[in-house]
Amino acid sequence: MKTDIDNQLDAYILNLANINNTADEVFKLLNSGNFDLNELKSVSKENIELLFELFSFSLSEFEEQIGQNSFLSKIGKLINKYVIYVSYEGDNDMVFKNFKIDVESIILSFEDEFFDKGITSLKDFKIGVKPFFIIGMNYGTFVNSNTTILNSDGNSNISQISFIGEKIGLKFVLADFDYTHSQKPLEWYKYRGKYRRWKGPVSDPLINDIYFSIYGSGILYNVVDLKSEDNFNFGLIGFGAGISFFNDLEFNISYSVPIIEKKFSYDNAFINLGFDIPIFEYIRAVRNKN
Repeated sequence: MKTDIDNQLDAYILNLANINNTADEVFKLLNSGNFDLNELKSVSKENIELLFELFSFSLSEFEEQIGQNSFLSKIGKLINKYVIYVSYEGDNDMVFKNFKIDVESIILSFEDEFFDKGITSLKDFKIGVKPFFIIGMNYGTFVNSNTTILNSDGNSNISQISFIGEKIGLKFVLADFDYTHSQKPLEWYKYRGKYRRWKGPVSDPLINDIYFSIYGSGILYNVVDLKSEDNFNFGLIGFGAGISFFNDLEFNISYSVPIIEKKFSYDNAFINLGFDIPIFEYIRAVRNKN
């Protein structure tokens, strides 16, 4: 009499041929030159499901060899969990297929990962390091007067740019007034490796923290077209400094370098002023309120 494990093994062996054929089909699409994710719509729903199973199996084997805490392992888990394949029938027996990414769940997953491990504290170190994800309004003035990016009219090079975009990167926190001013008078607390205490009442600070940052940007303003110049369709890397206020609104200034043809284009670098809202903190506040 066969056990459940025997039945699962038999089913897996029967599917090996289909998995191999499907993988070959996908690899041909990937190597076709101008590959578009929508081309995977030509692969049947059943074979797409087999590919997801194969990816999940490969990920578990990878984790056994490398470890679950590796960066690639975490990215693989996000892909496996939040990339969704949708297939449904419409009128005239038409079958519609599409891939979707559950962006909200990815953000919530990062929020849990970053905040629950308590890596943002300045209790033990002179400088606190924490990841951040902010979205806001930006205004940039180009450093070089001879930029190589044409304006929307195509009759001259751009000298300034405004856009609404995201910043994803790392903060190097120099001072955390929100933490220090949340302590009660005469109670000891640890800050920058030393124990301290307030001798009298503590006022609420106007500024929560001061930081340096390094970040990447370029998704939001290109996908939704939230920019003043249509020809500015590049990703960028920024280095800067900023402050966050008591209401979590952030003001920052940074030196931003576009990535053009897979290279840092320092000739098109600009000074960027940003007013941003921290998405992680906002999500946590909403979740706590609910």
